[in-house]
Amino acid sequence: DPSCAGLSHGRSRSEPATTTAETRFGICSFTYSARRPFSATRLAEELDKWPESKKDCLSQFLSELPSDKEFARAAETSPLSRVLRSKGFCWLDAHPARRMFWSHAGRTMDLQAEGVWWGAIPESQLSSLDPVSAEELERSRCEEWADKWADRRQELVFIGQGMDEDGIRAALDACLLDDTELERYMMKQEEETEKDWREISDGIDASE
Repeated sequence: DPSCAGLSHGRSRSEPATTTAETRFGICSFTYSARRPFSATRLAEELDKWPESKKDCLSQFLSELPSDKEFARAAETSPLSRVLRSKGFCWLDAHPARRMFWSHAGRTMDLQAEGVWWGAIPESQLSSLDPVSAEELERSRCEEWADKWADRRQELVFIGQGMDEDGIRAALDACLLDDTELERYMMKQEEETEKDWREISDGIDASE
């Protein structure tokens, strides 16, 4: 059932295997990943160009497929025009400690903080984790860790019809910090992370 087509975080490029949805409707997916933060300003500008689908769900979209001319007009505005759903985590320069959750389906697009990166948690806190959290941290260290950035990363899955994968990758790459910006970010990451962590800790303490 193409309306139930899922999102998998295990792929880094579109896979050659052909699914029923891809055969019938040209539906496919790919994962975008990167190991440097997005400029929050440039990402906001890129997302503001996105002509999001006016359909509420994938099955509705597939039952009323836009014409190639409609898609072409939308593509002139943004390579994201053929994306039907997208989901994952992203890393913004404005929030070094906070893991941002990206969720888009139909007319709904959300980008909001959802927890913190493991790499932003002080060692003193990591040493007192409960068993379940400690196991999750160990899994992250084995599967998602990079020496410089810990688990901070971009990991976004896109699903759509005839997507311009190269165009989407290029648009998102352009939102990443360049080398000069990254140097400035690295100088402030520790300070900003400590600030973010204090705010998060204060919020946790206030709720208890």
